[in-house]
Amino acid sequence: MDILVGGFQYYDYWNNKVFELGTIGFGAGAISKIPLWKHSEIYSSLHFAAVPLAGNNTSYGPDTSLFRDYNFGGGLEIKIEETFHINKFASLGFNGYYYRIHNYEKKPGNSTIGIVKPGVIFNFSKSISIGIEHHIYYVTRYLDRIPTLHLRTTEQKFFLQVFLEDPGRKGRYH
Repeated sequence: MDILVGGFQYYDYWNNKVFELGTIGFGAGAISKIPLWKHSEIYSSLHFAAVPLAGNNTSYGPDTSLFRDYNFGGGLEIKIEETFHINKFASLGFNGYYYRIHNYEKKPGNSTIGIVKPGVIFNFSKSISIGIEHHIYYVTRYLDRIPTLHLRTTEQKFFLQVFLEDPGRKGRYH
């Protein structure tokens, strides 16, 4: 088993139809690799961070502005990322991100933001894979003198991965 524990600095930026969020965070985390059997392992990471500065939009509907439409704030973030390499041919993954942001200016209040990203990858060779991820985004805004707002949207991502490696090195699976 391999494990890395330490202090980390994070920069995150999310932009979709439901919210726009940029954060800078400082915190602690652990990253591990646990072998299960030949060519199968679990990669895990868990992170907790304080967010001294964030930009969080509180507007409703699509963003068509050419000026600043976000509030400065701060709070906390939690991240979990899990990947289970079943064998040489497939991997299952789950990523979850949670942010709790308190506005420092403009519209007083808080926002709770979550992102969930399950996915699967199929490997055709050491260097070519295809995959699919389902992204679920949600935000709940608790702003003073404005009714609580719950928004949610989903996206699907299909992708092709091509790994380019030094021919002198062994591939991902040795």
